[in-house]
Order: sequence, then C-alpha cells, then structure tokens
Amino acid sequence: TRLLNRLNCVAEKRVALISAPAGFGKTTLATQWIQQQRTPCAWLTLDKNEGDLTRFFTYLIAAIRECDPSFASRAEQLLTAPILPQPEDLTDALITDLELSAVPLFLFLDDFHTLNSVAVDKTLIRLVHNLPRHIHLAVICRSDPPWPISSWVVRGWLTEIRAKDLQFSPEEA
Repeated sequence: TRLLNRLNCVAEKRVALISAPAGFGKTTLATQWIQQQRTPCAWLTLDKNEGDLTRFFTYLIAAIRECDPSFASRAEQLLTAPILPQPEDLTDALITDLELSAVPLFLFLDDFHTLNSVAVDKTLIRLVHNLPRHIHLAVICRSDPPWPISSWVVRGWLTEIRAKDLQFSPEEA
C-alpha cells in the first residue's frame, strides 16, 4: 500500500523512475498501480532492438494508440519520409501530437535498461522537458538512465522508487 501511494504522486509529477535490480518487483508494482487507475495507461516493454529511433517511435505511438485510438501522429508521418528527420524534429512532432490529444495518459516504459541508445535518451529528455500537463511518464529499469535526474528532482518533476523502497519494511515482513 505504501508503494502504491508513492506511485499516486505520478499524477503530480512528469516522471516516475522505478529503478532497482532484477527481482525487486518493479513491474509487479507498476501493473498493480495501473489496475487501480481510471486514467488510461500505455505500456511499452522494451528490448535492445527498440534502441533504433524509428522502431522506438513506431512502438511508442502504437502503445499510445492502444489508449487513444484516435491519436493522430505527425511524428508517424515523419517516420515514413524517404529521409528520416532529425530526432529533435520527431520529438517535437510527438510533443505536438500529445498536446493536441485531449486524453490524459500515463506512459510506462518497462525494461528501459535494455536500451543503449543515445538518440532515445536525448528524445526522452526533450520529451520530459516539454511534456504536456496531461501526460505522465514512468520508466522501469535496473539502472538509472543517463538523464539529468538531479535537476528533475530539484524542479519537482520526478518521483523515485528505488531498491530500498521496494524492500519489505519490518512491519510488512
């Protein structure tokens, strides 16, 4: 219950970072929290292949469409261009798409640690800095992404759940 209550802060922050080693129950916690929500939750489980920016955007847009079938995506149109646009242009198009969508959304990226993509990291940093108020991002990983986490904490954008938080308290044990 205490962890589910901590995740309730996601609606007040831009980003939730759930970071702990394997076996700590990160995904279980997130799925339990989602089951209690009325707000749509898009889920994308990542693997090393989604480090490709085109594939990442394609799957991300598909996950959003699961919650909002009418989601119109300029970013998706840019992905089909003969020459792939700059990552910043794709990200800006996605931000505009999300801003125009009236559907509140929690977007979960599971197994983020499997990616090793500077382009995806830069994309998500840009996204977080420009995230519309009705969109919230939750990242589940085994190690921290190379993001300005300290800066986001200071700005009040980030909720963190770490390994020490996921351990049973003496009362729970």
